Amino acid sequence: MVLGEVVEHKKYKTGVIVKEEVGKVEVEFDGIGTKRFQFPEAFCKYLKLKDPVLQNKCLRLAEEKKKRLEAEAEKLRLEREKQEEERQQELLREKQEELKRRRAARARAKKSK
Repeated sequence: MVLGEVVEHKKYKTGVIVKEEVGKVEVEFDGIGTKRFQFPEAFCKYLKLKDPVLQNKCLRLAEEKKKRLEAEAEKLRLEREKQEEERQQELLREKQEELKRRRAARARAKKSK
């Protein structure tokens, strides 16, 4: 999608994307060498494509990825909350059962006196 595209970086200046992998791009900067960046997140902070159409597309991809990750994190948080609630309910049931056993044991002890 962005292989061969020209980018700007605040520190490294102008570079060319020389490698594109899932979630990563490598950029060759003159006199600096090759640097790896997360794709598409790097286009929100560090890199800017010379092609504004591609830049906007990368920004949209980054926003979609961010929303997807946030949704997954929220789902995991809710699952953990549910598991914790279930654990608390189980502990409460165990305590209630223990109280019943103790009361029954006291009642038996009173009867035997």
